[in-house]
Formats: sequence, C-alpha cells, structure tokens
Amino acid sequence: GSWDSAVEAHAHVPKIGRTWSHWLLEGLFIFISVGLAFSLAQYGEHRADRKLAARVLDGLRQEMADNLARLEPYVPMHRRWLAALNKEGGTDVDGKSGLEVWFATRPELPPGAKSPFPLLRRSAWDAAISGNALRLVDFDLAQKLSEAYALQQVVADNRGRLANGPLAETATYDASARQ
Repeated sequence: GSWDSAVEAHAHVPKIGRTWSHWLLEGLFIFISVGLAFSLAQYGEHRADRKLAARVLDGLRQEMADNLARLEPYVPMHRRWLAALNKEGGTDVDGKSGLEVWFATRPELPPGAKSPFPLLRRSAWDAAISGNALRLVDFDLAQKLSEAYALQQVVADNRGRLANGPLAETATYDASARQ
C-alpha cells in the first residue's frame, strides 16, 4: 500500500481541458475539421456541377445535331419553292389567290416528311432552363443557343398560327368566299 501512496504523491497529472493551450489546440482542431468538411463538400458540388454541365452540353449538342439533320432535307425543297414563288410574281396570278399559288408551287416534300415545315426538338433546352443548369454553361454559348431556340420558337409559333388560323378555316378554300 505504501508504494501506491508514494507514487500517487509524486505523480501530479494536470487536469485536461483547463489550460489555455488545450482550448486553443481544441479550437484549432475544430476549425480545421469544419474547414476540411466544407472544402470536401465544395469539391463534391464542383464535381457534380462539372458532370451536369457536361451532360447538359452533350444533350444540347445532340439536340442541335438532330434538329440540323431534320432541317437539311428541307433546304433544297424550300429553295425550289422560293424560286417558284418568285417566278410566279406574287398574288392574283391568273385569278388565283396567293394561297393557291403557294400550294401550287410547293415542291414535293422530302422522303418521309408529312409537312413542309419540320418539327424541331427542344427538350434538352427546356430541361437545362428548368433545371437551372444553363448557369454552368459558358455565357457566350448560352447566348447563341438562346438565340437559336428563340428563332426556332418564332417558326413554331408561325406554323401554329397558320395551322390553327387560315389553313384550318374552310372559307380559305371556298372560291365563293374570295371576291
């Protein structure tokens, strides 16, 4: 028993957590661990954003390529149509209405086409906008894409106005309605 009491009397162990150096060291470890966790979260978010940006660009590239492939067969047809319309000289040719001239001069549609105006895709663009993913794309590229899709929308709106307007009304085709 005397041995234990002698060692106990000479071995003074300071109480941990009561010195300034301990608190500073503990604070430093907390600061480093929070900073490391924040950095890792930022790095993970950056990697996820880069992957999303790559997916967005790939989707837009594929959609644009598909739209170009849909448009290309129509270019020669529309050139021929424009030349035929210019040759006719305008409306009221030989008593025909402008619409009759328009239909009469239309060249044959490209193989497999059901309309003189192709339907173009825009789902990748819409998904990029609704998912707020355009913020990850280069500004100049996003601006050019925005212009292309805005023009595409103008064409779609005009096609819709034709299809749901004068081309859908029977009076358009009734010769007695034209005077």
